[in-house]
Amino acid sequence: MINIETSRLIAELGLKLLVDEYGYKQIEVYKKMEVLGFKVSRSTISNLYTGEKKPGKAFIKILGSGIAEVLKVERCLAFNEDTKAFISIPNCKPRSIVVEPKIEKELDPNPPLPYVLHDGRFYVSEKIAFFEKAEVEIIELGIRLRNFKNYFNDKKESAFKDPLRAILDKGVQFKCFVLEPTGNFARRYFEDRAKVQYSEKKAFADSPEVLAELKSHFIALNREGYSGKMELHTYDHFPYYHASVIDGEAESAEMLMAAYLYGVSRANTPVLKLKKRNNKKIFKRYFNSIKAMMENQSNQLV
Repeated sequence: MINIETSRLIAELGLKLLVDEYGYKQIEVYKKMEVLGFKVSRSTISNLYTGEKKPGKAFIKILGSGIAEVLKVERCLAFNEDTKAFISIPNCKPRSIVVEPKIEKELDPNPPLPYVLHDGRFYVSEKIAFFEKAEVEIIELGIRLRNFKNYFNDKKESAFKDPLRAILDKGVQFKCFVLEPTGNFARRYFEDRAKVQYSEKKAFADSPEVLAELKSHFIALNREGYSGKMELHTYDHFPYYHASVIDGEAESAEMLMAAYLYGVSRANTPVLKLKKRNNKKIFKRYFNSIKAMMENQSNQLV
């Protein structure tokens, strides 16, 4: 039986590890613990992280067990009482704890829709969990992919670059497409959006620098010699949406689709998550559009 002080140590060290080392948001930890059957309030997790108000003994036991389980399942780490630290579990394969949005019960007899709608941009850990399902190919198509670029700079390697390396190491080809900043559409697109969002002027001005940084990161990653490669392309079309696709031609294909909304920041654009097997017809329509964007007037930089 683990005593209360050990539970407290596991909870405190484990939460710091998840948030500071692996880039989890506190809300993600809360939701993943809930999926695993460990229920505490969101404020309890916040109090544990800040240390401003220590959770009581009953909550500490739940927090210690829940956080330890998250680290075990998703990171293959276990607490060692001798070293007072988390260590790797031998021969362990990490698994994602899938957090699905709660669906309110309705009286409508119609079956549920074959997609999930999220209210904005995914957290980095959610995006990595999505990418890790790929076996053949990943497509990331956006305007600048600035947020994707920031993952290289702002997140610790264990939260983004190391999982990305593992994906490339199993032979997955990663293809990224961004809007050509000197093309026919970029200036008009950003100037139009800037009429209601002034920050879009700076976004356009920064586009060449973002593209150059992405190119630099991709070249460096490819030099490490993985079976899979990072590709960087530009396209010269009107930017209709942000799309992420894994194994688009396979039966197990999945997609994240965010249609750009005028007057709404891209970070807050609703994201549609669609599985090919749930609705092949809709998936095919979206994927045909993505392929058209990729195949016409595109230029490979890396």
